[in-house]
Amino acid sequence: MNGSMRRIGRLLSRSMRKTANAWRQRIARKGHESFVVDVDCLLMGDECGLQANKVATIFDEPLRPSTRMCDSPHATLLEKYKQLGESLFDLEVLRQTPYYKNAFLNIDIFGHYFGAKSEEAIPQLIRDFVDQWRGKSIERVTQPGQSPLGAPVLVRPIKHSKMFQLIDGHHRVASAIASGKSRLPVVSTQEGVLTPIQERLLDVLWLNGRRELYQPIDLPEVQEEWTLVRRCTDRLAKMLDFLEGQPDTVGGSHLDLGCSYGWFVWQMSQRGFRSHGVERDPIAASIGRDVYGLSSDSISRSDVVRFLRESTSPYDFVSCFSILHHFHLSDQGTSPDDVLRLLDKVTARCLFFDMAHCGEKWFREQLSGWDHDAIEQWLRSNTSFRKVVRLGCDEDAVPPFQDNYSRMLFACVR
Repeated sequence: MNGSMRRIGRLLSRSMRKTANAWRQRIARKGHESFVVDVDCLLMGDECGLQANKVATIFDEPLRPSTRMCDSPHATLLEKYKQLGESLFDLEVLRQTPYYKNAFLNIDIFGHYFGAKSEEAIPQLIRDFVDQWRGKSIERVTQPGQSPLGAPVLVRPIKHSKMFQLIDGHHRVASAIASGKSRLPVVSTQEGVLTPIQERLLDVLWLNGRRELYQPIDLPEVQEEWTLVRRCTDRLAKMLDFLEGQPDTVGGSHLDLGCSYGWFVWQMSQRGFRSHGVERDPIAASIGRDVYGLSSDSISRSDVVRFLRESTSPYDFVSCFSILHHFHLSDQGTSPDDVLRLLDKVTARCLFFDMAHCGEKWFREQLSGWDHDAIEQWLRSNTSFRKVVRLGCDEDAVPPFQDNYSRMLFACVR
């Protein structure tokens, strides 16, 4: 009997090797490339034979293709097992895991998930995955969507980054991560893709397809080949330092004009302010809802002047960054003085303000004479604020913008 089992085992092993070799040969014929990659460069990808971006749309999870595999439902499940052991398989515990929820969603939408066709089958599916990672011998029949044992991890490059999107091999990568491996051999297609967030960033109206981030976005595929134009953390730190010296600020209302993705709305909300943004570009505003988790009513889609004119009540704190010089540079239908008076009217306690100046290379002629002193005097002469305080310049004058920015942040106080 033992001899028969060994022969069967050898036949199965030979069959699996043949299947895996056939898989590799098929990939090689398509001109794919083999190499070793850091696991930190692997992002979640395809599901049930569908490309990752389509899955993100179907599941309404736009950040799914931006998720590192170490943070995936597959990898976090094994980490949870390492923490809890067999207690993980308590049904109420299991149902709370991202892996269980992902499996259920696949079954609910596609009708199956690696052979499981009902919610009742998910615990056994998870048990098999954990046991296989632990090296326990399990009876395995290749299921729909499941690659044969020994098949290589298949990826595609993500454009404008060093990241790769998984086409096949989520469970194998998760098992490698749980086992402490930092690098893995992969087979890559040659054609790259954009993630959903990259696509929208390139569609932001005023950027005209440039790979620039106007505010910080902490996603792996927009780090290496994308330029962060405005730090934002520098201005936020100056604002918060100033507000520390003011009474009863937390819980106050805050308005950020021209809020772009909504980074300042997010940050001020995190600190207890009732923060709201105004942004003309709906694409930019949608990015903030996905990346920062802002609610749909956190940002008003509106022209700044129209919003200010229609405002019926003031905000305790208002931030207006890099807007007013556009009214100096071209005819916007409203004079800069009139916009400033609208800002004065809508601000109950403090206006945080900056604008371009003549010290910037790209504005030396157009804003001639508008240095920090002139801007401060203009603020004093055209508003009813009790005092205007200089909080310091931004830190954005770094390559490729070393000859620009360094704009003074003013606090205009009642």
